[in-house]
Amino acid sequence: MFKTLIGCCVCATMLLGGNMETKTIQEYLTSSNQAQVVVDNVYYNVDNLTQLNVVLNEILQDSHTMPAFGVSIHNETLNAIRHGVWLKLQYNETKQIDDMPFDELLIEINKEFTGFNIIRGNKGIYEGRCYYIDLIGNTMQPLYEFVNRFDKV
Repeated sequence: MFKTLIGCCVCATMLLGGNMETKTIQEYLTSSNQAQVVVDNVYYNVDNLTQLNVVLNEILQDSHTMPAFGVSIHNETLNAIRHGVWLKLQYNETKQIDDMPFDELLIEINKEFTGFNIIRGNKGIYEGRCYYIDLIGNTMQPLYEFVNRFDKV
């Protein structure tokens, strides 16, 4: 009886458009399967995801998700990656928050930023609405220092 009731609740949730997974964007940022640092369009693999996640947790402490005003346009995103420092987080399967799917998240790293857009990649295309994180008193300095060990940063 109990198993049937749970099954009915799960089915009803899914039928009504609910999502059983309720991770925040902050949780997804610290749970990627692979990561790369991109410096002026040169890609470097991040071998120590645990250390990256410690740094991300540090800057995301007390952060807030806010509406992003920007949208990503694929060709403009590819042009933007050619310059500056970026973090590319990759996932083994498509994730979704607020009906916005992604299998990659892309973040520009600037040590003085107190917030940042998170560009969604899905099936190799960077298109559509972005997420935004306000770091509430923190900056990206610790993340910049982490990626500083990669060549050319």
